[in-house]
Amino acid sequence: MIQPYITEYHHLLTLLIFCVILILFTLGSASGSRNLTKCQILRVMLKHKPVDAPYTIHDQTLELVDSAKYLGVTTDSKLNFNNHIDSVAKKANGTRAFLNRSQSIRYLTYKMYIRPMVEYASTVWDPHTRRSNKLEQVQRHSARYVTGNHYYTSSISAMLRDFEWPTLEQRRHLSRLTMLYKIYNHLIDTDFISQLTLRQSNTRGHASRFLQP
Repeated sequence: MIQPYITEYHHLLTLLIFCVILILFTLGSASGSRNLTKCQILRVMLKHKPVDAPYTIHDQTLELVDSAKYLGVTTDSKLNFNNHIDSVAKKANGTRAFLNRSQSIRYLTYKMYIRPMVEYASTVWDPHTRRSNKLEQVQRHSARYVTGNHYYTSSISAMLRDFEWPTLEQRRHLSRLTMLYKIYNHLIDTDFISQLTLRQSNTRGHASRFLQP
């Protein structure tokens, strides 16, 4: 089984996604002024003093925001996705508290509703965030939620082993490998593979390695 190694291709992929978002916003606004209220400007830069220039379409100035939500992913101007992590963690914890039923239902609830919340579009924002521990706390709290064991002396690590749950970081890593595998084997309609350079090496390790773009 081919398991090509990922070497930080996420920055280019993220910038590509936001170029598409900007184009979609522009096309949506061109269809009529009624859609301009849904259009916002999100500057992605690291400058401390950005150029303060307004953006207008059809003589209407667009709103400048520090963060925006598009296709379920909240993005900020620094591309650190902290707002997204805070939002999905809060939503996942709230959903878990609402769906507090029997253990079998709680188990399915976590796998079907809670975990997908914190893993949505993870190939875009992971591993850029430094708040992965906050997501792991969601799973650790969910282990107590599923078992109904809230004694502080109980071992959460033992609960995770009993459920055979890998860490969310491990699952995101596998998801990134799966995405790159699909791109490399043309299972996804994208030309991003042209941006990757296959590394030729006779040293130990898998032959299918990619250099950082």
